[in-house]
Amino acid sequence: MTVFVDGYFEEPMQVVRLFGLKGVQHKPLGTKNARISQHYKASLSALFKQHPDARHAILVEEDLDVSPDFFHYFSQLAHLLDEDPTLYCVSAWNDHGYQHSAVNATLLYRVDTMPGLGWMLTKKLFKEELEMSWPTQDKMWDWDMWMRKPSVRRDRECVIPDVPRTYHFGASGLNMNSFFQDTYFRKRALNNQPDVQLRGIENMKAAKYERVVHTAVRNATVLDHNISPCEESFIPNVSGETFVLYMKMEHARDTVTWLQIAKEIQTGSGDPNRITSGIDNSEE
Repeated sequence: MTVFVDGYFEEPMQVVRLFGLKGVQHKPLGTKNARISQHYKASLSALFKQHPDARHAILVEEDLDVSPDFFHYFSQLAHLLDEDPTLYCVSAWNDHGYQHSAVNATLLYRVDTMPGLGWMLTKKLFKEELEMSWPTQDKMWDWDMWMRKPSVRRDRECVIPDVPRTYHFGASGLNMNSFFQDTYFRKRALNNQPDVQLRGIENMKAAKYERVVHTAVRNATVLDHNISPCEESFIPNVSGETFVLYMKMEHARDTVTWLQIAKEIQTGSGDPNRITSGIDNSEE
């Protein structure tokens, strides 16, 4: 485990030494968003140089709390990144992982984006693709938004848990304030169980996952679309049953309908691309 510090600050290095970890400092490059982006690139480059035999890396920011099974979670899924070229990353985060909706710590999904907030990538992806095309220090790109660009992600997906393995607690920063933290992160779930054995791991491979999803949709109960999503009776108050809601989107970035529905059924993210193939797998 290595702690990378953006700049020459003694206090974080003292904390690193207190825990007996390795700390690396480097000269900041760029300003604002570009500086953060360059910090990520420099950290990954240095990490794989220090550990030339490593096939994967897990990135965790300092404003994240982690679950008791954080490393166990990633260790169970690392091989998927080596075996399935349609996968981009494994993330500990679920944009739909609220306390009222994330209930199954063994359950996994694939999503059409790069969630971040505690995630794993392969050395192959970084060295052969990302490192050479990473935005330069004069580009005010958010590193994660850049990684989500279609030309960079190239239709690859990420594996995520139903119950998140990280919890965001930082309320201040370049792109964060107390209002956003309270609105978006405060009610998120965090797994508290140790050594959770994930199920359906091999079903996360593309072909198998498509079959699993299609079977779930085919066997699901279609919600009554004559009832408004604003009505409490729209989703029946039962457990252990799968329901389907259909909506029309004119294009991938058409969020008008989804934003309203997501708000009413309290399913979380306003970004429809943070789901799989047009399917939101949130459990209630």
